[in-house]
Amino acid sequence: MSKEKWVSFLLSVICGFTVANIYYIQSIVPIVMNDLHISYYMISMIYTISLTGNVLSLIFITPLGDFFDRKYIISILFLILSLSCLFLFFSTNIYEIYICSFFLGIGVCIIPITIAYISTHVDFGIKYIGKIMSGVLLGALSSRFLSSLFTSIWNWRSIYLFSSIMMIVSLFAIQKILPQECKRNSKEGFKYINIVVNSFSFLFKDKNVRIYSIYGFMVMAVFSSFWNNISIYLSDNFSLNQIYIGLFSLTGVAGVSVSIFSNSILKK
Repeated sequence: MSKEKWVSFLLSVICGFTVANIYYIQSIVPIVMNDLHISYYMISMIYTISLTGNVLSLIFITPLGDFFDRKYIISILFLILSLSCLFLFFSTNIYEIYICSFFLGIGVCIIPITIAYISTHVDFGIKYIGKIMSGVLLGALSSRFLSSLFTSIWNWRSIYLFSSIMMIVSLFAIQKILPQECKRNSKEGFKYINIVVNSFSFLFKDKNVRIYSIYGFMVMAVFSSFWNNISIYLSDNFSLNQIYIGLFSLTGVAGVSVSIFSNSILKK
């Protein structure tokens, strides 16, 4: 395997494990709910809080890549992910899990920052983006099986200890494969607050941004509604154990094959 293909594969795997952090909880909802003796409403909020953290990070942290070394920001976010997973592993109540989940959502903005980095760097290019998105989709869909597998063998917390270790490994891998960015000076009048404000102003100024935002919202709403509720449905109505719930989640992995053709579709 050439160095280019190896780096492309490694980045896809890293991004897959990164995004998986906010999806591990979905297939193990019944187990966590019984273990903590809480309601389904409270346990279902874990994923929502993760998404809230992710949205806020996309708005307020991603623009920092225009002012600071993106590789440094990515490293900090990997540390946040690793520590959040570790604290979640030792958590004793749902409120501690909420806090950890929020920071997991923040850390997942590593992915758009990485994509922004490689799309502008001469050693990489836009052709990597399709492969990374394949890894992201595969990570999101296979995460449920992985968490179910760990829960069946050990306990539901073990997946987060595993993820904490993987985030540290990913940190060292990123340090190795991504070259350091040159020090950049921001242009005169080019301010962080302007970027944040412009992100919102485009919703009012550009019709296409509004349309694609609505499409993205609807797709994500359907995707999240199904996968965030399917585990408790399978458990209550079909009496499936954790390993079978995990196997059911693998049916969604077939859909990731579509992203393999993303590069050729984008070129057209």
